Amino acid sequence: MVHLSTARATLEYIYAPPLLIDSVRTSQPAREGMSGSGSGSGVWVFKNGVMQLQPEQPAAGRKALLYVPTGEKMTSLELLERRLGAHGWERYYENRDIVQLHRRDGGIDLISLPRDFTKFRSTHMYDVVLKNRDSFKVQMSLGTETLYS
Repeated sequence: MVHLSTARATLEYIYAPPLLIDSVRTSQPAREGMSGSGSGSGVWVFKNGVMQLQPEQPAAGRKALLYVPTGEKMTSLELLERRLGAHGWERYYENRDIVQLHRRDGGIDLISLPRDFTKFRSTHMYDVVLKNRDSFKVQMSLGTETLYS
């Protein structure tokens, strides 16, 4: 096994018999503006003279926001906004990057959500849960254990 270091990544060459695919494992910090698969980590695979980065598999047991009355998993911003609308929330201002919701009754609560639902994180989930305790909960997506409700 040979280790090479560059300014961009640390490479570890794994030797295999000639008939098998040679792969290179890379560990590289996430950088803003990098093209490709996000953080740049994964396994480089050489096959038929072509090098490709296979991204790391996501961790099992990711958190999910559930709507308690129906047990439905919130999978899109539109679905979540519709469910929150049924509980008195409406859009506050139009913003290019985020969606802000406030209560129709004039309360001071404000929920900020990313417009791109792939950027929806546990902090957003807990914000929704804290302001709608009886209607939403956070669960592990592969199990049934409730993390917070």
